[in-house]
Amino acid sequence: MDTRVGNNIIECICRRYKVQTTGMIIEIESDKPLSSQLNAKLLEEEGDINEFFKHRKILALRQIIRPHPNQAKTTDLEAPKILTKDGELSPRQRLNQLLKMKGEFTRQDYISYLFDEFKYKLNKWTSHNDIQDALDLHKIEVVDERKGRKGRVYRVINQEEIEEPLYKKLLQDRKLQISTLT
Repeated sequence: MDTRVGNNIIECICRRYKVQTTGMIIEIESDKPLSSQLNAKLLEEEGDINEFFKHRKILALRQIIRPHPNQAKTTDLEAPKILTKDGELSPRQRLNQLLKMKGEFTRQDYISYLFDEFKYKLNKWTSHNDIQDALDLHKIEVVDERKGRKGRVYRVINQEEIEEPLYKKLLQDRKLQISTLT
């Protein structure tokens, strides 16, 4: 299901639609790719790769690493980073990444870790909420209280991944807590 533009292969991997109904706009993404014939037809007007990039938004970049033909493969390549369809980490994915923190860390260490590993910019408020959720789930603990500008120091106490049912329960508990406050 791919088409060539110059020496470059262009493959349709998903399609996005905007459906407008009475009083509502629905955005839909399909993981069913275009047929190679339809993909080729749509790319006929794209004479070169620069023209193709001019009218599209780049969501991600990955480098293809090929070993030298005479060199035996010695290590496995790291699995691609887990990202959602829009290139962002979901809250549950962020929490699971938080559980991979080594040793003692601060909120700023967590923000830096996500940026270094995923080029994901996390704001202070969201990082605070992630850490609070991990504390509520008894996945991390406070090692040292706030001292000056450094902030609290945390440590992971349970590295077991947060599965969907546990995360949904956390969200339901939060809704319950909010509803009792109002």
